[in-house]
Amino acid sequence: MLSKAGWNVRRHLGTKTRYNWRAPMPGAPSLHDTPDPEGYKPLTLWLLSRHGTRWPTEHRMTHINGLEGLFRDARNTLDHPWIEAWSSPVKDKLLASGDKMLASGVLHSVGEEEMWALGARLRGRFPGIANHHYAPYKFPIVATQVLRTSASATAFASGFFPSVPVGSDYITLASGGGGGWAAAGATAGAAKGAATGVATGGAAGATMGAAAGAATGGAAGGGKLADDGPRRAQAVSVFMRPKTDDPLLRFYDTCPAYAAQLVASKEWMATWMSGLWAQLAPDLERSLGLVRAMQPSEVDALWTLCTLEAGLEDDTSRACSLFDARAVEVMEWVDDVRLLEAHGPAHDINYAIAAPLLADLGDTLSAAAREVVPTVRAQLLFAHAETIVPLATLMGLLSDDDDGDDDGGEGGGSSSRSNQSNSSGSGSDADPASVLDLGQQRMRQRPPKLPFDHSARLFRGTRVSPYGANLIAVLYRATERAAAGDGATQAVQARHRVRLAYNEQVVGVPGCSGSGLDCDLDEFLELYAARSDSAIFERACRTAA
Repeated sequence: MLSKAGWNVRRHLGTKTRYNWRAPMPGAPSLHDTPDPEGYKPLTLWLLSRHGTRWPTEHRMTHINGLEGLFRDARNTLDHPWIEAWSSPVKDKLLASGDKMLASGVLHSVGEEEMWALGARLRGRFPGIANHHYAPYKFPIVATQVLRTSASATAFASGFFPSVPVGSDYITLASGGGGGWAAAGATAGAAKGAATGVATGGAAGATMGAAAGAATGGAAGGGKLADDGPRRAQAVSVFMRPKTDDPLLRFYDTCPAYAAQLVASKEWMATWMSGLWAQLAPDLERSLGLVRAMQPSEVDALWTLCTLEAGLEDDTSRACSLFDARAVEVMEWVDDVRLLEAHGPAHDINYAIAAPLLADLGDTLSAAAREVVPTVRAQLLFAHAETIVPLATLMGLLSDDDDGDDDGGEGGGSSSRSNQSNSSGSGSDADPASVLDLGQQRMRQRPPKLPFDHSARLFRGTRVSPYGANLIAVLYRATERAAAGDGATQAVQARHRVRLAYNEQVVGVPGCSGSGLDCDLDEFLELYAARSDSAIFERACRTAA
């Protein structure tokens, strides 16, 4: 049913989109193709990354397992022969007790490779920063207390930090006394081993898993012995705070006022989403040959199965084939509205609470600028969509507008104001009301402030928060030298500039003067001083309580 020429459902999976299938930032050049500012040298890197592609959460796995009844009642096996023998791809992920999913939400092998590759690309782009022996105080690695983020951190580290030689005392033991080592196998094995280790043993398991994975991958590679002998991934430490006490990366869990706003948004969205799903049901019923009516919740569950098959298995021939292109765009829009309402610019409190994280960015860059040789060479943070989207919004990076905030607030601008459309419009092609016959009454409180046509807006889950989404700040230092009277040179005060990149594309700093992409550090800090003030967080949580 996916009939649009050149159209690919993999690019419309919202926040469940693989990093390689993400939508690009319009007009933003690649970080890897954009040279450093002339006369400047990279000094320090600050990274916030969402975890890589993961298995569905336990809640979503339960929904997928519940589709057995739907396919049992389907009769169109001629067009969809896979239905007849369908079995849930997550059915075997249950623990023996049957009451908890074993692999729910953990990093998938696709995600391991995404994060390893991101680390490897950044090492190639900034070798002066990454090509050092790892030390926790030089390269703080911080993750939320969730398996998929700590696994993402160790997978990234195995690509970011160079491998090191294996001591001669361990070569025979590690290689089993025979066979060569393959550097490529060792590197890939490190990423997989790290993720496996963290899934079974937390941060400590991740550290051992990364090293063991390197050894296993190298031994299995069967390649030629490298000129400098066998190598292993460097072991790293991952710092994590308890979920209930993590104001840096899980600020959304530390603000009761935000929790109240989220409940209010979910209340109206529940009815609104159910109405949209119900409008899609008749076409799906016909495609499946159902002998009964399809429930709205089954439409949502079927879409979840599609995102799993397309995102994890790279297969669009089964569940995804049941949705035509228009239905896919509706499901993507629903996911985008949900992201906008819960974590984006729909409500000031959504992004005001990211102030502590913005403060950490400013503090990291300022501290590095004050030191002749910075102590921290890279600050590496790994978290969730709920972390990166509020921060990017607070910084004004996700705005379709040039003039920022649309309500005079202290945070970033709304990404929807310039092209707002509501769902009770005149029936244009971009208007979901004309397609789905939904009236204003189905929106309960108000229509979403987000255009249906994804080409008319910047804010898309597949762009702002695909798996592995990342926000990077690079601090550059330049030393000016003025000629002295005796022909010698003397150094004058160093100047610093900041470059921002979103998903490895260079983006300008909103509000910064100058014609280039980079911003003077002092101006950068001044621009964000008010938004990163801890009082903003306290006031936002207190005001809405």
